[in-house]
This record gives sequence, structure tokens and C-alpha cells, in this order.
Amino acid sequence: MGVGLLIFKLWPNLSVWLMVALATLFPLAGIVDWTTQALGKRESHNLLRVHAGAMFSLACLVIGRFLAIGKTHLFAFAILLLAAEVEIALFILYKKQAIESILAPLREYAESLLMPGEGDP
Repeated sequence: MGVGLLIFKLWPNLSVWLMVALATLFPLAGIVDWTTQALGKRESHNLLRVHAGAMFSLACLVIGRFLAIGKTHLFAFAILLLAAEVEIALFILYKKQAIESILAPLREYAESLLMPGEGDP
């Protein structure tokens, strides 16, 4: 976290478009990691998760920096790019019919909340 805050302070000299590129590219590591795991292509390990999480955190710092320097239009643009990346990953999972295996436990949990058990009043 200290490295992220240090970078956040040192970034006033970076080009705005370099910051947009970083905000776009850094989350890709986590998105690709998650997508390939969901497709069953490989198993992730803790070091990869830490690196992907750190890169995503730095992307969040870059996106927050847009608000700090008053570039709300770039903030919105970066958020839209991030949402598009996630949507593409979800679309791939949907097309490969892997989304059901991800959503099934969530659906079961939601149904257990909506339908009381036999011993409940």
C-alpha cells in the first residue's frame, strides 16, 4: 500500500494518456487470471493473485487520480473501459457455457434465503 501511495504522489508529471493506458492495462492481469480459472484452463496460485490484485489496486489509484486532478471525463472514460473489459470476460464465459458453474452456488444461496427451511417459522 505504501508503494501505491508513493506512486500516487509522484504521478503529477505523467502524461494523462499514459495514465489512461495504465488504468486500462493493469486490471487485465486479474481479469485474464479469473477468466482462465473459470474456464478450467489452469489453477491460480497465491503469488499470481497478489500480483494481479496489486496491479488492479494501482489501476484504481490511477482512476482515483483522475478525480484528484479534476479530470472527471477521464475518470468516466476509465470506468467505462474497465466495465467493458469485465463485460468481455463475462461474454467469453457465457459463450463457453462456464458462467453457469460460477452462478450456480450464488443462485442456490439466494434461493435458500428466499425459501425458509422446514424447521423455520
